[in-house]
Amino acid sequence: MGLLKDEDIAAVKQLLAEMSGAVALTHYHTQEDCPGCPVVTELMSQVEPLSEQLTVTQVNVDDGDGSLPDWASPELPAVQVLEDLGRLRWMYHGVPAGYEFGQLLQVVLLASGADHGVPPAMAEELGRINKPIPTKIFLTPACPHCPRAVDAVTRIAMVQPLVQVEVFEASEFPEISQKYQVSAVPLTIIGETEGILGAVPGGQFVEAILKQASLAV
Repeated sequence: MGLLKDEDIAAVKQLLAEMSGAVALTHYHTQEDCPGCPVVTELMSQVEPLSEQLTVTQVNVDDGDGSLPDWASPELPAVQVLEDLGRLRWMYHGVPAGYEFGQLLQVVLLASGADHGVPPAMAEELGRINKPIPTKIFLTPACPHCPRAVDAVTRIAMVQPLVQVEVFEASEFPEISQKYQVSAVPLTIIGETEGILGAVPGGQFVEAILKQASLAV
């Protein structure tokens, strides 16, 4: 029996039927000290057949199959979401469980071409960014507010792919969580220095991103 029950599979299939275009998932994993890696491998194998527009590539970094993109942190397991244009920079580190499995599916829908919903004036300001803005979101599977923070930042990244989004399951990676002083979630770190606690409105994330890009708000 897989991780997803029959009713889960039916619900995921129904959700993925709303995809507007092709999306590719890449699961980076290792055989060394990674208890979550086989879990995500199995989860991805169950999800891939549920939509013809979804493809999953399994990359074992030990075998030289490939490596994480240079903008990404090395924590494994990691799942990258890539839309058909190949511009989005979005990575989930850890096992997407609880609320975050549903949010990962929502990110897939956004990447497939769903309306990002960012107001035109904000989108214009984001278009002025001319350098990468690393953005890390720390969460836990039991956090009901965390998906809102992930959703808001993902929509921004759909408009401006220089916003590089990495989502971390905080309890799986205590070292990086300690580095960024994660004591509550969701915590979003923008440009390594700007911290935003909570699921704030998208405009607040935009302001912080523009500040890190050295652009007037």
